[in-house]
Amino acid sequence: MLSCWHGGGQSRSCWRKAMHRLGDAGYRACTFDLRGHGQSEWSANGDYRIERFVEDLVNVVETFSRPAVLIGASFGGHVSLLTAARHPALVQALVLCDVTPWIEGEATRAMRQVMLSAAAGFGSVADAARHLTLIGAIPVNLDCARLKRHLRVGRGGRFFWHWDPRFFSGQEDESAELTAQLVSAAQNVPAPTLLIRAECSEIVTQQQLRDFRAVVPHAGIAELSGARHTVTLDDNDGYAEIILGFLDRCERNDSSTPTAE
Repeated sequence: MLSCWHGGGQSRSCWRKAMHRLGDAGYRACTFDLRGHGQSEWSANGDYRIERFVEDLVNVVETFSRPAVLIGASFGGHVSLLTAARHPALVQALVLCDVTPWIEGEATRAMRQVMLSAAAGFGSVADAARHLTLIGAIPVNLDCARLKRHLRVGRGGRFFWHWDPRFFSGQEDESAELTAQLVSAAQNVPAPTLLIRAECSEIVTQQQLRDFRAVVPHAGIAELSGARHTVTLDDNDGYAEIILGFLDRCERNDSSTPTAE
């Protein structure tokens, strides 16, 4: 079973086309909304510590008939990484999409502030589209109709993303501590691992790739040509072919890795 997890501020729909591609290849694949995102409920007390997300992911994969391949983009990758290290019996393989344990940096902070600025909502779908261009998530000339499934109508008829603004408000406070946890987790992941970097990523640097190779020597590293970090906003099917290649190599090297059904 392949289990795909989206990034912060996104929803399960960002894996839509990739799900079809993975399914066409014979794999069982599923994707979910993280808590406080998409159609999931918002936390009553605003508790969006990463530990809660790990608990959620574990609750999901424990229902599977066999260990899962965890595929995580951005924040979903962090949750998947911690799960793979802490619950190795539940994980057959791990794929990280444009994310490493290291989350400090101006680009990360700038992206977080842009997302927080959306808390007041937008007067129109076009305004929401212009907001996303600030982080390079979409081309300036995008057809705004594509964004409608990512928006809800709230107070005063304004448009809001399908995520709880409180999710981003607490992220910076735990960055240093979380980085240490993620580095430790990376050092202890036994499962076959692949890191896919978006070629034009604003978040994952070449130095981080070198550090990741040192920390996870058994991991493979690939690159998604022409993509930025926010490739997974609406269409991340580009990752699918790289993921399929990785799974094929796993099957040829180890019979315990997932097989197409």
